[in-house]
Amino acid sequence: MSELLTASGPRLTALLLELPAADLAAALDNPNLREEQLVAALRRRDLSGEFLATVAKHMGWAGQYLVKVVITMHPRTPKPVSMNFVKFLFWRDLVKVTNNFAIDPPVRVAADNVLAERLDEMELGERIALARLGSRSVVRSLKVRREEPVFAALLMNPRLTEDDLLPLCHDPGTPAGILSLVAQNARWGARYGLRLALARNPATPMAVALSQLISLNPRDLKDLHQNPSAPKLIRQAALRVLETQNRRRAGNAGSPGEGGSRPPQN
Repeated sequence: MSELLTASGPRLTALLLELPAADLAAALDNPNLREEQLVAALRRRDLSGEFLATVAKHMGWAGQYLVKVVITMHPRTPKPVSMNFVKFLFWRDLVKVTNNFAIDPPVRVAADNVLAERLDEMELGERIALARLGSRSVVRSLKVRREEPVFAALLMNPRLTEDDLLPLCHDPGTPAGILSLVAQNARWGARYGLRLALARNPATPMAVALSQLISLNPRDLKDLHQNPSAPKLIRQAALRVLETQNRRRAGNAGSPGEGGSRPPQN
């Protein structure tokens, strides 16, 4: 359409959003075309892979950062184009790619790999922000670094799982600060498996380990008490908690309960 070569302002915007997608290529050489107008058009879901590839090769537009982002995020962009553009994206946009399941899996994997390669180059604050938002792959990469401020943010990532944390809580080589962060976290500190692992781990700070005992079941308390490799204080405390639980159960058994007898009423 010839008007796409000469229109400007709101009229050009309307044409880009309303005309059939097959006609839009002509607008790329319009001297009045602005980046924000092209970006809006590139968000149309009816675009063809051929048009997206044409924009990606256009001398005037291929170098624009926002154009690269929108093309990479478009589900119809040919995979080679997206794989190439991923290398040029900033980390926040790479996170959006990794979490966008409309994009081809190989492109998301490529974005994950670029993020992993850049971790050492990122500022601490960037790694902290990434820890809150990252994909499963990013969670695994950041977890093994064991940076306390980053790990604290990682605990808030909805993609983190208990299976990610259990090996850390069992590992005597895990820094005490990391173990304390798990114990103090409202979401994870209530998980029984993690509490038990923290109680058993000799690297767990003593106060933290002792605080886990009150919620453990009798079998695990007995195992802890009988574990010769556990610190003496933990073994003794486990026995005291176990004895307290036993007395409480005995007291409850001797008290009138539901369906039991009641004392005579005057």
